[in-house]
Amino acid sequence: MDRAPDRSSSPIGCPQGTVLALFLFTLYNADFSYSSSSCHLQKFSDDSAAVGLITDGDDTEYRGLIQDFVDWSLRNNLRINANKTKELVVDLLRRNNLPPAPKGNSRLFLLRRLRSFGVQGPLLRTFYDSVVGSAIFYGIACWSSSIPDRDSWRMDRLLRRASSVLGCPLDSVEGTVLALFLFTLYNADFSYSSSSCHLQKFSDDSAAVGLITDGDDTEYRGLIQDFVDWSLRNNLRINANKTKELVVDLRRRNNLPLAPVNILGTDDDVVKSYDYLGVHLNNNLDWTHNIETLVKKGNSRLFLLRRLRSFGVQGPLLRSFYDSVVGSAIFYGIACWSSSITDRNSWRMDRLLRRASSVLGCPLDSVEVVGNGRLMAKLSSMLNNTTGQIIILKIAMCK
Repeated sequence: MDRAPDRSSSPIGCPQGTVLALFLFTLYNADFSYSSSSCHLQKFSDDSAAVGLITDGDDTEYRGLIQDFVDWSLRNNLRINANKTKELVVDLLRRNNLPPAPKGNSRLFLLRRLRSFGVQGPLLRTFYDSVVGSAIFYGIACWSSSIPDRDSWRMDRLLRRASSVLGCPLDSVEGTVLALFLFTLYNADFSYSSSSCHLQKFSDDSAAVGLITDGDDTEYRGLIQDFVDWSLRNNLRINANKTKELVVDLRRRNNLPLAPVNILGTDDDVVKSYDYLGVHLNNNLDWTHNIETLVKKGNSRLFLLRRLRSFGVQGPLLRSFYDSVVGSAIFYGIACWSSSITDRNSWRMDRLLRRASSVLGCPLDSVEVVGNGRLMAKLSSMLNNTTGQIIILKIAMCK
C-alpha cells in the first residue's frame, strides 16, 4: 500500500542535511577576476578557463594570468588539480583543425529499432529530439559556422539518414546562430560581487541577488542601475517587461512591502514564484511549486513510456527512453531540492516513481536515494576541482 502523506508536516521542509559548501565556495573565490582585450578568466559552474590571445608569439600576459590565479589559490588554501588541467591551443596560422565527431550514428540504431517496433509520428520524433538530436547538435553554436565543407556534408548526410527514419524533413546544419556564445563573451567584462550583493550571469540570463538589512537597499538598486547603464552604453537592450523580482521577506508581519525596482521607466513585476533555469523558486523558500511542475511533467511523459510498452518495446531500450525523457524531467535539479522537500511532496514524487517502475518492470530508487547520490557526486566533483564557481539563485533577500 502507498504511504499516506504526513498531514502534520511543516509547509517549509526540514533544513537538516542542507549543505552550504556550494554557495560558500562561490562567494569564496568571487573576488578573483581578470579581463582585458587579450586575456580573460571565465568561471562557469565548477570550471574555470583562462582564455588568451597570443600575437607574434608573445604569451607573457596569458602565462602571467595563470600564475597569478595559481598564487591566489595557494594563498587562499585552494588546491588546483594540475592532473585535470588541460590546455587547448587554436592555431590560426595553419588549417589543421580536427573535424567534429558526432555520436549520431550509434544513436540512429536505437531510432531504427523503435521504428521496427511500429513506433511512428510524434512519439518517434520525441525520441529523436531527446536522444539523437541532442547528441548531434551538442555545442552547435560554437562550431557550425566554421567547419569545412566536407564535415558539413557528413553532418547533413547524417541528418538525411535520420530524416528517412522519421519520415519527415529535418533542418540542415547551416543557418544556426552564435547569439548565445557571442553574448556570453560580450558581457563578460561587467561583474559585481560583495558581501550583500552579487550579479550572477548564466548564458543569456542575468540575476541580481541582494541582502537588504534595515530597509537599506541602496547597494542592491545601485547594482541594477549600473548594469542597465552599462547595457545601454554597449548597445544591449534589457526587456523590462520580462524582468521579474522575487522578494523573500524574512521580517515579521505587518510590514509595508518594498517598492519594486524601476528599469527604464517600468516597474518590475513582483512575483511569488519564478522559473529560473528550469527550477521554480517561491517567496516562502520551499519547493511546492517546483514539485508540482515536476509531477505534471512526469505524468505527461509517463504516457509516452506506456505507449512505447504497448508497441512491445521492453528491456534496455525502454529503460534508455525512461532515463532520457522521463527521468531527466523528474530529477531535474534534484541536488538542490531533494533534502528539503516536505514529506507530502516526497510521497508524491515516490508515487510517480512507483508508477514508472510498474511500466518498466524493474525497481527504481526513491527520490531520497537519487538525491543523496547526485549531491554526493556533485560535492565529489567540486572537491576534485576547486577552481570553479556555483550558480547563485535569483533571490532578493530582505531582513
